Amino acid sequence: MNIFDQYGIKEVADVTIYSIHKKEDGSGEVYYVPALYLDTLKVSSVEKTAENVWAQGGLGNSRLICWDYGKEINLTLEDALCTPASLGMCWGGVLSADWKDGHIEQDYGISFNRNPIEKISRLEKAFYPKNNKDKNSISILLPQTEDEKEATLRDGIIRNSSIVDGTKVEGFGYNNNKSYKWKMYIESDIKSIAVVPNKFFDKYYQSYPIIQSAAIGIRMPSQSEEFKIEVIYKINNEQNSDLETPEGNSIIDTSENKGNNTLIDSIKAASYLKIRVDNDNNYHAFLGESSTSFNKEECLDIDTSLFKGIDMWQRFDSINEMIYFILTKYENDIYEIGSAEVVNGKTVGTNFDIDSHEIVSGKLWSYVNPKTMTPYPDDYWFNQGEPYFIKSLTFAPKGKQLKSKRIEVTAGQFPGMYMIVGETFIRERETGKDERMQIKFPLCKIKSNQNITLEAEGEPTVFNMEVEVARPISGIMMEITSYEIATKMVQDENGFLEVKDGSTEILSE
Repeated sequence: MNIFDQYGIKEVADVTIYSIHKKEDGSGEVYYVPALYLDTLKVSSVEKTAENVWAQGGLGNSRLICWDYGKEINLTLEDALCTPASLGMCWGGVLSADWKDGHIEQDYGISFNRNPIEKISRLEKAFYPKNNKDKNSISILLPQTEDEKEATLRDGIIRNSSIVDGTKVEGFGYNNNKSYKWKMYIESDIKSIAVVPNKFFDKYYQSYPIIQSAAIGIRMPSQSEEFKIEVIYKINNEQNSDLETPEGNSIIDTSENKGNNTLIDSIKAASYLKIRVDNDNNYHAFLGESSTSFNKEECLDIDTSLFKGIDMWQRFDSINEMIYFILTKYENDIYEIGSAEVVNGKTVGTNFDIDSHEIVSGKLWSYVNPKTMTPYPDDYWFNQGEPYFIKSLTFAPKGKQLKSKRIEVTAGQFPGMYMIVGETFIRERETGKDERMQIKFPLCKIKSNQNITLEAEGEPTVFNMEVEVARPISGIMMEITSYEIATKMVQDENGFLEVKDGSTEILSE
């Protein structure tokens, strides 16, 4: 290339984004590692702007001397396609590649590179197949084992599901700034759930254990009684009867009964705690030595507000409704689901073929009416081709992870500084031959402005990256290099020689 050659520039550039790292040898120098390559750009444009000011004076206040300042270079990249890495950088603000212990280490802000995805919740629309007229009952489609499925086909309605019963639901909560843990116990045969806390509190900051491994008692009112329900808990396990240290600042509590040993001893002496809910939704606590014998007087010193915040015992009209309740209210607390059985290469309750030796991930699902957004009853039968919604919660098998990717967009994470290098072509006027040109920006900031447009009509969504070029220590904000490459004679399949682009070999004089 000489100063008299003329060229045209039109072709879009292929862009490489490099993450920047400082050497640890004390030299203060940096090195660059390729982290992302973009070869599907629609537009790659560079804009340079600057401001100037003039000294003016004399006859006519003419311009005398000019100063330029505020040079800015902005780069716009518009990508026709996206990659998980480009989305992770633009939305999650994470993009990095570096060497660690002799191995390349990449971080794209995608969870499979850092935290494996173990569960996912979905609501999807489906249509019941028109060619299936034998298994279009909600009862048959619900999660259940093969033996249970045979009973469902025989009885015409689902009776119980050991997969649902095997679901493990645990969590924690707060009661007046005091924390506690809880477990959920599910009984599909009577369509009920019970959330059992691991302790309860008196009104003076003391806590007492509830034995979660013991069965709880449920008592409904007789005709001569007036209350909604009574739930009975086993308390004060002899092996774990020590009281926990009260939480909070007890200095502000000036109650005369604070640390009342009589109250503590009376609660510790009891073996059972009964919580009664009256018809006005008031909660009352009673202590007893057995599950059938309780003091007639209510223990007013027990804080019953904890039990108002949990589902002590809930019954449902159908198993499908119960599953939907668990998935919508407690899905964030579920950490394991009993694995579905594999029979003849199929999971029970689904139409997906799998290998019979595969360990099936735990899964719960229920069916939702799209017209009412409420769960179907168990005895509902689909019409052929009828639309419906499936609410599901899927867990990966133990020791594995789901085949999924997640980009987390946090409030405080933004794209960092990178080096950007674009490779494109310039075309000589006289010969029409393309020559290579490289544009380098040693220090760039990728802006966080991003849009994703989801629409049925019009052009597909493009992914814009607005880049601001910073001034590095060297002061060189942009480098434009044109170069020529060597050609190679390569033998093809038929034994003939042909000219190939030897793009890795740059000509030298």
